[in-house]
Amino acid sequence: MTELVNYFSNYLWLGIVAFLVAFLLARRLLPMIIFLSREKNLMDAPGERSAHFEKTPNLGGAGIFIAFSLSILILAGSFHRFLGNTNELLILLAAITITFFLGVKDDLIGISAKTKLWGQNMAVSLVILFSDLRIEHLGGLFGIGEIPYFLSIVLTALVFLFLINAFNLTDGVDGLASTVGILACVTFGYFFLSAGKGLYGLLCIALAGALLAFLKYNLSRKSKIFMGDSGSLTIGFMIGYLGIRLLQPGSSETAGLLISDNYLPVLAVLSFPVTDTLRVAVLRLSRRRNPFKADRNHIHHRFLNSGFSHRQTTLFISLYNLFLIGLMIGLKSINIYLAFSILILLMCGYACLPRWLQALSETSFSTPEIWKQLNAFIRMNIW
Repeated sequence: MTELVNYFSNYLWLGIVAFLVAFLLARRLLPMIIFLSREKNLMDAPGERSAHFEKTPNLGGAGIFIAFSLSILILAGSFHRFLGNTNELLILLAAITITFFLGVKDDLIGISAKTKLWGQNMAVSLVILFSDLRIEHLGGLFGIGEIPYFLSIVLTALVFLFLINAFNLTDGVDGLASTVGILACVTFGYFFLSAGKGLYGLLCIALAGALLAFLKYNLSRKSKIFMGDSGSLTIGFMIGYLGIRLLQPGSSETAGLLISDNYLPVLAVLSFPVTDTLRVAVLRLSRRRNPFKADRNHIHHRFLNSGFSHRQTTLFISLYNLFLIGLMIGLKSINIYLAFSILILLMCGYACLPRWLQALSETSFSTPEIWKQLNAFIRMNIW
């Protein structure tokens, strides 16, 4: 038994186990949730803002939450000596449980935006106050160094709440929220594990495993399920938590990044939900509309309106997101203000992607036959 434990002390093997446990649990749970949702008519009916046209189960978040939570508890209980202090894990699980049930209630009977915000604030306050999760230092970015304690708490809470709701808004087409979540988990997990932060790295890997299992059913035509608010809020909470934790001192120096360098890769990872949310808010305010009132002005809606399918929309946005992540990691050695300016400029490109891709399909360099073959490749080989 001792040899087995020592063998799994290697974070690589722990990561593989975390991924497989979460993946297999989610693969087992999601068909059961789909069946139960259909039997009890716990379905999401199409509305005027919907991008689907028939009733679909929308409690996929339950499968993600259960698979993720159980896998982490199993690993923490079995290998706690290698993961350090796991008390923080209990606080985190309590917070995401609050967020999860908040989403479940919204999926089943609906709740007001005010109630949802109060619940999110309770979960956020729990991890900020009891696990000391704070944006403490900007590393000289914008000329700002260490932030006073009270201001750091306020700033962290505002950023955290924004990221939760920004990620929630990405769940508009099949596969998009889960794919963006997987990209975030893989990137954050790499930095944490490179720095020897095993617990946070395993959180990333386990969540990626549960999301990958969900992605199969979310993209399915016969056994489709949506993650719902129970999923998007929970995942948004975890991505926000991990992103902020990565910005704390000592989170990833081993990976070759300093505190000030962390901000650009983290912002690149979160670039799509941040860009989409800010863009929609500005559009609504410019038209003198309530910024919290839902509409069909999101970037993924622009893709759909331009004739792209759900899968194509997810693919192109994810590839662009991956490009920004790789670019910011590669530019970590240049002046931070120059790299930041490049990132902000390229983030604006999300809104232009549908037009660029549409124009590409009409140029002489991309004949209709080539475009048709590309669409066929995406449908037949990738999905």
